[in-house]
Amino acid sequence: MRIDIVPEGNKTKKEGSGSDFGFPFIFDAVFGGVGKLAESVVSSISSGIEETVSSVLRRIFSVLLGVFGIFFLFSGFAKMLDYIYGTPGVGEVVVGVLVFASAIIVSAFARRGN
Repeated sequence: MRIDIVPEGNKTKKEGSGSDFGFPFIFDAVFGGVGKLAESVVSSISSGIEETVSSVLRRIFSVLLGVFGIFFLFSGFAKMLDYIYGTPGVGEVVVGVLVFASAIIVSAFARRGN
């Protein structure tokens, strides 16, 4: 058996093996497949997380816009009632009672559903 020194990197090369289908080929094939599988799993998880985060952020933004819209709607309704009745604070009291009554009704329906 003769061993020749390969010029690059001081690696040795065996002559006379006769076949490239040895242990290194199996090693590369198995770990290459595992690497590709791991890469596809990671990219799939990454894209799923990106979609979920963007969906959650869109929902949070729309809920915040809705809350601000309702706040200004109730505030304007309260000011309008103050102007109609001519007494400061009446509009805020009426709107507060309506919101509180709505919360009680929604809470009662939520308890029935469970």
